[in-house]
Amino acid sequence: MFEAQFEEYIKKCRWFGGKGKSIKDLKIKESISLEDFELHKIEIFYLDSQSELYLLPVAFSEEKPSQGIIAKVEYKGKKGFFYEAVFNQNFRRILLKLIYNNKVILSGESKLSAIAGKKFKLLLKSNKIPLNSTIAQVQQSNTSFFYENVFFLKLFRRLQQGSNPEEQMIRYLTENTTFDKIPAFAGLIKWQSSDCETETIALLQEYVKNKGDAWSYFCENINIFINKALKKSLYTQTQELIDSEFTQNVELLAKRTAQMHLAMAASCDDNEINPEPVTDDYRIYLYESSRNLAQKVFNELNFENSDEFIKDDIAKVISVKDKIFEIIENIKQIKFAGKVIRTHGDYHLGQVLFTGDDFIITDFEGEPTRSFIQRRKKHLALRDISGMIRSFHYASYSPVLNESIKEADSDLIGFWTNQWYQFVSEVFLDSYFNNLSGTDFLPDALEDLEYVLDFYMLEKAIYELDYELHNRPAWLIAAANGILHIINKKIGIHHFNKDVFKHPIVK
Repeated sequence: MFEAQFEEYIKKCRWFGGKGKSIKDLKIKESISLEDFELHKIEIFYLDSQSELYLLPVAFSEEKPSQGIIAKVEYKGKKGFFYEAVFNQNFRRILLKLIYNNKVILSGESKLSAIAGKKFKLLLKSNKIPLNSTIAQVQQSNTSFFYENVFFLKLFRRLQQGSNPEEQMIRYLTENTTFDKIPAFAGLIKWQSSDCETETIALLQEYVKNKGDAWSYFCENINIFINKALKKSLYTQTQELIDSEFTQNVELLAKRTAQMHLAMAASCDDNEINPEPVTDDYRIYLYESSRNLAQKVFNELNFENSDEFIKDDIAKVISVKDKIFEIIENIKQIKFAGKVIRTHGDYHLGQVLFTGDDFIITDFEGEPTRSFIQRRKKHLALRDISGMIRSFHYASYSPVLNESIKEADSDLIGFWTNQWYQFVSEVFLDSYFNNLSGTDFLPDALEDLEYVLDFYMLEKAIYELDYELHNRPAWLIAAANGILHIINKKIGIHHFNKDVFKHPIVK
């Protein structure tokens, strides 16, 4: 009945991932009542792609709400407004109480099941339910709430059937390993539909006090670095311009990353998480998925339609197209050893919280444009490492793209940002490998480590190029130059002094 109003609202929402698609139809697939609120599972049909499911919690008010207004309506004989229930304190309180009580709600053939984690009461401490809550100011593909300084709840907006990769990994790491540099799992809410398919709609975790994400911390550092460097000779050593505390924190981030991978690589009884040897099938998967993505990107990459400031970079990327496909082709031939494990899946500086003296790794959801099946796929741990190195490269562009550095020679800035990127990347890589003593889940030859890291970084940069083409054209320069850096081998294990390279499985 209200599909048209819901469609107009959803199209404007930050969490709606189908903005580049043409909507053919929208239907309310199922609904469940939570006291005065309605949870709607919305199915959106597109002209040229598969339908998607989204969660829309709705409230009604006769008074005009301050935010989240969906439409002015007449509902149950009353005039008023539909608005998003996430902006209602009582709705947020209900979700937490459901988890606290391990509540099951039946509605026709639908079932809502809430489950408290093993550490729920430990995290609650002496606090009592219900807790006051606030909605996070920055919203991405999901909607998040803070329950005082106790819990953090993520409400998933795009729903996918099957095991949610973030729920799987956060719960596993919390309840089955000693790795504690994550927000601990506290509970979840699942929705089982009339067709017996189940979607996770909410994930409750420990609230972690922090000073912001690692992206902000690293961007702050490169701004300080550039301002120092512009006053120095080009012959000044990079490490002389970088504060020793920051270098130590880069090493600490690498150590936490290594500890995360060690926890993920431990043998367990869960087949979806237990490590497996690298196989020919996995190499073929890497080849086919990377080739298909690269073909898609190059079909859309148009020099003539590019903005002037990026034309040269786009032209350079197009000029190395054959080299890119050659690297992708080679993945089928190189018989590297190691094990594929469950990884973070979308590892970058924005997924890590900085507490001031440590790092907490968050958001194990995986890349949002990929299906759950793709996100749950096991990879070599180097895939996460490639994502973090690419994130360092993006951070190196932040002074220019955010215009925090002005009135300086662009070539000079480019020189110093590249110096910062190489230094930080190599410090990180060195620390990461030195913290993996006695492991067997990485390739056992240095040349294989180099190749696989380059391959994953290239795959990630192509993915970034595809994303920026459709979402942030201003940042195309970072993705395009990232590809050129990889082709020209600007960053890699091969930069290290082999005499101090301590990775124990390198022969």
